[in-house]
Amino acid sequence: MKTSLFSILLIFIIISCNHSGDEDISLFMDYFYTSQSIDIIDSDDYLVGQIISVQRYNDSLLVFLDYFRRGIYLLNENTLSIEEIGDYGRGPGEYIQPAYFNITDDGLIVFSDDTNTLIKGIDLSGKSMFTITGRVGALKLLPIQKDIYTFRQPRHALIHYSRDGAELGEYIPLTYEEGELYGRIHGGGLFSYNNLIYLMKSTSKTIYVYDTKSNILTTLEPLALQDVNIEYSFENNRISYEGDIIIYFNNLMIEDDLHFVVGVKKAYSDIYSIRILRQDGSILAEHKTNHIIAGNSHNEVYFIENISENNNYYNILNIYEYKY
Repeated sequence: MKTSLFSILLIFIIISCNHSGDEDISLFMDYFYTSQSIDIIDSDDYLVGQIISVQRYNDSLLVFLDYFRRGIYLLNENTLSIEEIGDYGRGPGEYIQPAYFNITDDGLIVFSDDTNTLIKGIDLSGKSMFTITGRVGALKLLPIQKDIYTFRQPRHALIHYSRDGAELGEYIPLTYEEGELYGRIHGGGLFSYNNLIYLMKSTSKTIYVYDTKSNILTTLEPLALQDVNIEYSFENNRISYEGDIIIYFNNLMIEDDLHFVVGVKKAYSDIYSIRILRQDGSILAEHKTNHIIAGNSHNEVYFIENISENNNYYNILNIYEYKY
């Protein structure tokens, strides 16, 4: 009888744990709904490539970056029209390989270019606003007022620039592995909130918090990332991932409270775990998907679905909006 009772209790615990896990996964859809799914197909103005980054400019306009087409594009949600911003080349308002872009409230698009050796700023018409040259490696870009912050390689530091190209400060995160300073590492993210800068690397579960003078204030170790197993090695100035990685990091406002969006790519899997974390590091919601997270705004999250059927290739932009 004791054995039977023990077995029943054990089964109840297992079922409860599994049910709790299901609730965690479904929580994302409890908080968000699909506000729009946009089929991005070939047109006279745009041939579909690979959309890797999406950001909202206003209620109807989205800006996205296409890696294969090497272009920055403006998408009108109402008309579904797409137009290129700027053009290919090395002149003012032109680019070779744009990447890691960010857009300000007044329509300034800041991006790295030419294998990340330049930082450029253009407006929505493609007009050149500034170009910063100098040390190699802008991986993430954050414009704040008249300054630019970038997380760059190879020293893997947070760099503070003025828009005229003057370097105002540099800070290397407190912890890094031997070789990491020289490895080419992608993923992670960089954002600002209430005059603080938040940084997360692809190779660490630590969130670094800086002031706008590049002074580190504190570090956060989210409990919701304890299961993430980051393993990597360096060879020939490149990184090789053997474990999980942090592919995405940004902020999200829920009921006027700051939350973190963290994307985890599990090792040897095509599934991404997108987690919404509270400031105390606990998990609010999780979304497991094979769609690529391409960005988010204060109350939306953007996923790209790549479709290939009947010799046709196109992207679907799924926009998830906070419900409340």
